Amino acid sequence: MKKHVVKNGHFPVVLVASFLLLILAFGLIFSKPFKILKEVVAVGGTSVGELNLNASGTTFTPGGIWKSDGTVGIGTTAPGQKLSIIGDMRTTGLVQALQNGGDNYMFSMDAANAAGPRLQLGTLSTPSEYFEIGAYNNRNNFDSKTRDLRIYNAGGVVFLQNSSGNVGFGTTGPNSKLELWELTDSKPGGVLAADKTILKLSRTGTPGYTYNENAEFRIGHGGPSAWGSKIDLYVNGASNTSGTPDQQAMTWDYNGNIGIGTVVPTTKLEVNDQTSVSAFTGDNDTGIRIHSYDSSSNNYALLGFTGYSASYNRNLAQIGAKFTGSGSYLSFGTSANYGTGITNEAMVIDYNGYVGIGTAAPGYKLDVAGTVYASGSSRDYKQDIKNLEVDSSKIYNLQPVSYDYKKEYKNLGYTLAGGRQFGLIAEDAYKVIPELVISKNDKKTANIDYEKLSVLLLAELKKLKITVDQQQKQINELQTIVGITKP
Repeated sequence: MKKHVVKNGHFPVVLVASFLLLILAFGLIFSKPFKILKEVVAVGGTSVGELNLNASGTTFTPGGIWKSDGTVGIGTTAPGQKLSIIGDMRTTGLVQALQNGGDNYMFSMDAANAAGPRLQLGTLSTPSEYFEIGAYNNRNNFDSKTRDLRIYNAGGVVFLQNSSGNVGFGTTGPNSKLELWELTDSKPGGVLAADKTILKLSRTGTPGYTYNENAEFRIGHGGPSAWGSKIDLYVNGASNTSGTPDQQAMTWDYNGNIGIGTVVPTTKLEVNDQTSVSAFTGDNDTGIRIHSYDSSSNNYALLGFTGYSASYNRNLAQIGAKFTGSGSYLSFGTSANYGTGITNEAMVIDYNGYVGIGTAAPGYKLDVAGTVYASGSSRDYKQDIKNLEVDSSKIYNLQPVSYDYKKEYKNLGYTLAGGRQFGLIAEDAYKVIPELVISKNDKKTANIDYEKLSVLLLAELKKLKITVDQQQKQINELQTIVGITKP
């Protein structure tokens, strides 16, 4: 190949003409008035094939270089890429960078596109996969052609809808400020697919102390037929060392049911607590709990119930827990007037276990303020009715006793009268009339059913009445015989 050698500072005419055309092309692309024809071009390349440009004015400062390795520098004499530009660049047309000369746009700036200015990174082949940013049509408003921000992946990944400001992941038409769309089928081939994670929250753990913390929302099909959805919230369980949450925390089902500890709630709120305790009393921190940290004494933590009509937006029945310096109370309230809410503190259980009905301060194990009615004596409740089959005369074999209660059982929920107590011993009575004795669940004798004892006494009284009547009849007959008249 013939080399062009510069002698006495003169270039061959063809080389100078080519250089001027190159400078003119750059000037057209970047809209800079180069004024090349008015400048003196100094040649000072360091090797054969290099062209060192130094131009004065605003067009080419501090200068540029076109090197023998094919790299071009504008505003720099040390280009690191095929084209390196130091300084501002401006174009009124389309700028594209192609992948190895192919048809796919890897980089595209189109300021004059009919649909609006845009910047694209990616490919426009099929399927289209690219990142796109649309320009503003003025300083304050987004482009009305909805071309602000797009990241495409075959089905669409991210889309910002300009007119409403909605953001969509997995959809090009978000209907809310943030919409997440899972693209996989929920029931492929008629087989229900597993729930899919739609949103995951994570935090880095502390090395040597904690694993990463994760929580995620999963969406799935929840209805009994073609319609319905559900959302599950999962968190990391106590022994989870992976990045996938394994402990179900809450489920929102298609019918509005909410489940805690269950993924198939059958009521509006279903709580499945797998914990249990062997002793009811004591320091328990398991189970389902309602917290009320009001430091004021004598205030209630409430669990309310309402219904009947939507116009009554208040509790129509409620359970309240009251905490005092002496201990806790549990109250049950009802309403006789829905317009005013709770009207009755119907029952109270105090810190001693005393139960009050009609009174908020029970003094006995069962303290009733009002009339007590025990139903069950009506014929409507009974069958196979016959005359008394128990030998009532056995009551004469019962042994009444006097006694004192042991200290731990003294009073038994009520204040005893002065003096010693008297009654029957259940174990002894069981040997005589078993039907009189009330047994515990463990079949041990516990108490005497004194109401039944009164029935036996009535039966014996009736027998006695018959005997007395017969004797009186005999007396009357004898008096008649001996001529004695009744007084």
